[in-house]
Amino acid sequence: MVKVNKTNSAIHDSHFSLPKGWRWARLGEVCSVHPGQHVLESDYNNEGVGVGYLTGHADFGKIYPRVTKWTEKPKTWCEPGDVLVTVKGAGVGKSNLAPSKRVAIGRQLMAIRPRPGLVDQIFLYHVMNICFSELQANALGSTVPGLGRKDIESLEIPLPPLPEQKRIVAKIQELIQELSLIHI
Repeated sequence: MVKVNKTNSAIHDSHFSLPKGWRWARLGEVCSVHPGQHVLESDYNNEGVGVGYLTGHADFGKIYPRVTKWTEKPKTWCEPGDVLVTVKGAGVGKSNLAPSKRVAIGRQLMAIRPRPGLVDQIFLYHVMNICFSELQANALGSTVPGLGRKDIESLEIPLPPLPEQKRIVAKIQELIQELSLIHI
């Protein structure tokens, strides 16, 4: 089980042993984290003028977000290959894959950028989905729950070697395809 623990460094459950060649890694060691920044309401539009602007989990789909706002005054970007995570509000902890084009992100989002050769984007996306409950449980704030950059960077995940990550992703995709063929 992956846990976020704000008070001590023993984040993962010591009863969870990893396969040979795997290791525990903090996201901040294997990814860079890019917090979004607020763009004033007067600086974005719904007419498609400027660059895409994602404001929060309301823009999220099942896997990819949908751009519904644009801005000519972007402050922070997510890049293709990033994993987006909602860090403020009711959708805290929800993840999506970044769009295929560079877009601006608002303060309710953070872009997690895997370091090349260390983490596969799709593997990271699945890990972040597994961490959803833990992220939600650890979000601070009674009115608007939220996670900070350090919360995301200190999240400890089981990390297999890159070829194993790719095999895991392929198996997940195969199983999803099989499930989509089953009519219940």
